[in-house]
Amino acid sequence: MSLFQLQQFSLQQDHAAMKVCGDSLLFGASLPIRGGESIIDIGAGTGILSLMALQQGAATATAVEIDEATANECQENFLRSPWHGRLQCVCDDIQTYRSDRRFDLVISNPPFFANQQRSTQASRRTARHTDSLPFAQLISAADRLLHKQGLLCLLIPHYEIDTIVALCGQHGLQLQRQISIQGRAELPAKVAILWFQRRATAAEKQTIIMYQRGAEYSGQSRQLLQDYLLRFAQQPNNG
Repeated sequence: MSLFQLQQFSLQQDHAAMKVCGDSLLFGASLPIRGGESIIDIGAGTGILSLMALQQGAATATAVEIDEATANECQENFLRSPWHGRLQCVCDDIQTYRSDRRFDLVISNPPFFANQQRSTQASRRTARHTDSLPFAQLISAADRLLHKQGLLCLLIPHYEIDTIVALCGQHGLQLQRQISIQGRAELPAKVAILWFQRRATAAEKQTIIMYQRGAEYSGQSRQLLQDYLLRFAQQPNNG
């Protein structure tokens, strides 16, 4: 069993094609949760984003995952968590998924790669490649499910920012915030967190550097992840 243990919950990830990584952790930790939000997580995988949102104070999360084995594993992760009564995982294709609800927050770490070599593993292809969920269809689904005042939050490759901004603009969704993630200060940003909303404002831009040297987390990333990773859990005071 492949188990990723965090301070308040654990994630079984035997079936999830894409395992927990630093980028997804930073994405989950930086979600704009104020308390009481309804969340829909598109392409949920292990369910980590939904669980992090609930830990931050969201009211409910609905996770939509197309792969059946992964969806079952996600639901098991939810059932083991402290918030199991407010989480559900639905095995469905977001392109055909229908709900009468409109959500305060639509979140997704979508398939990234459009023109790169495909994995021979079907579930990994689905998780990694946009042919299973093109960006245009993802944003159309998000627009359909998003509350009028809600936020769409995406984690995407940095080179796709202009494409995503243009696609969201077609649905009246305007960029509110861009957080570029660099592995180290000397490296270019590979991914970006983008927030969109149906109102026009000047977009805030920020950069997070994940590591300062070796595998040591920077002050920025440590501050974001201190309530999640076991390495940052406070040690008991024996003095």
